Amino acid sequence: MKCPNCQAELKDDKLYCENCGTEINIVPEFVPEEADSESALEKNVAKVLKDRTQPIIPVEPPKFNKKLIIPCAVGGVMILILLTVLAVKVGHSRSLDYQLKEAYKYKTAGNYNKAVEYLLKAKALSSFDYDINEQLVFCYEQLNDSDSYVNILKEIVSDGAVKSAQKDFAYERLVRYYTDNNDYEAVNELLNNCGDTMALEKYSKYLCEAPVILTKSGDYDTELDVEMESPNGLLIYYTLDGSEPTKDSSLYTEPVHLSDGSYTLKARCYNSFDTGSEITVSSFSIDVPFIESPVVTPDSGDFTSPKRIEINDLLEGISVYYTTDNTEPDENSQKYINPISIPVGDSQFSFIAIRDEDHKKSQIVKVFYSFKMNSNISVEDAQGIVIEYEKNVGHIKDYQGHFDSTEASYVYICDEIVNIAGISDFFIVSEIYLDGTGGSVKTGKAFAVDCYDTRIYEAISDSKGAYSLKDLYNER
Repeated sequence: MKCPNCQAELKDDKLYCENCGTEINIVPEFVPEEADSESALEKNVAKVLKDRTQPIIPVEPPKFNKKLIIPCAVGGVMILILLTVLAVKVGHSRSLDYQLKEAYKYKTAGNYNKAVEYLLKAKALSSFDYDINEQLVFCYEQLNDSDSYVNILKEIVSDGAVKSAQKDFAYERLVRYYTDNNDYEAVNELLNNCGDTMALEKYSKYLCEAPVILTKSGDYDTELDVEMESPNGLLIYYTLDGSEPTKDSSLYTEPVHLSDGSYTLKARCYNSFDTGSEITVSSFSIDVPFIESPVVTPDSGDFTSPKRIEINDLLEGISVYYTTDNTEPDENSQKYINPISIPVGDSQFSFIAIRDEDHKKSQIVKVFYSFKMNSNISVEDAQGIVIEYEKNVGHIKDYQGHFDSTEASYVYICDEIVNIAGISDFFIVSEIYLDGTGGSVKTGKAFAVDCYDTRIYEAISDSKGAYSLKDLYNER
């Protein structure tokens, strides 16, 4: 019997063709048209029986080329070996223990580059093994790879899951590295950004925090005193023009007084390593209708002993003017230079402060005094004592003060009553030259007459208006 597909001879006991694999139907396909035909059925049966009685030609097994067997076997073995090696390598690449063992081997042998190679592979497999980072720190240090050394230490201190001991390890080495290189700015930056209480306390001497400006920025209609403080007691340097402060800038020792104008206050601290902090900035705009009024002492009142009027806390660039006739003072009025003695009797003083730069004025301050001196002599008596002395020494020829044949003369006027050096109270009598035509000028000569024992002295005034005494009788 032959295969209907390839015509190969079929074995008797096979229901498929061994040559092409086609399934063999022993019973011929049923033909509907012949279903009722007895002769057709008989023909089919006879045909099958005839085919089964045909002689069967045996099929020879396939022949193999013996020359190909050995190369194929060797190739198969090689492939198997390669697959085995590949499997081992893949296994090693995924093995943390293997990477660590290799890293340790190379580190012990002093091959730090190879050790780093395996440590980085191990780190990729276990980012939570902090011992790996410590080993990397050691290897980078041996290799003098500063950038990698610093980066891995920064990675340790910035990892929130790292234990305090490992962070302390990293901070200690970072600070040592920076200080060995005199890079104190880097130490300060590291500490300012770390937020680690233990590190901040341990390395506080390197820390330079920015100063705090206590006075709030903004617009003001009064003069302002701006206060600042340093969190760790360091020196503060500042500028008011928006420039960057350095150690050559103004040193903060007291509140910074700001008058009219706009200011950009910049401040920074410096520590003992000359490390500058971050700069703190505040802006102020001040527009006041009046500058600060002068502070006058004493206040209005009644007095029985000599007092002097003083202007306290007078700022640089501010001038004070005054009147005594109840008129409003201005820049044409008498300028305050030195303390003013309160005159005998009733008096009124009006003071005003004027800024030299822009002539802005303060409000007027008025004071009223009543001074009644409880002395043994009067003002007129003191003036007469001086005239008598000058006539006796030949400085004038008569009580009218003439000294030659002209109309010129000297007159003696009591300017003030003062207490001198705690010795006593004195009338201060000044000499005035009259030229005979209406002109007059103080000669600069003055006398001090004791209010109680009438003794006369020469009164010598210093630049601040304070007096000392010169004994006239011992000079003669």
